[in-house]
Amino acid sequence: MFLALSLLAITFFADARVAVVSGDSMHPAYADGDRVLIERFFWRLAGFRPGGVGGFGDPRGRAALDIKRVSDTPAEAGTYYLLGDNLRNSSDSREWGSVPGSYILGRVIMKLN
Repeated sequence: MFLALSLLAITFFADARVAVVSGDSMHPAYADGDRVLIERFFWRLAGFRPGGVGGFGDPRGRAALDIKRVSDTPAEAGTYYLLGDNLRNSSDSREWGSVPGSYILGRVIMKLN
């Protein structure tokens, strides 16, 4: 009950969204089909730190939402260098470069399953 109320409060106050992980690029931390909660407001105040996981619109123009981990690799101002945890099976900033902050939907704060 407490968890349900907490998720409801986070969703309302932090403008959160539930998303489903597609693919294995973030394995083992997140697997295909996992549901995650993406906080869409507070990350804009604090920014991303290396090691954090962000949800973003695919920079290749697909309609899919993607999640990747923020790398400590330097990126240009206002952009993020994002990598999948499963480097052998991940399309990420190594392939398409840094991701502009405008593509970022929010910060993954919790795995729901």
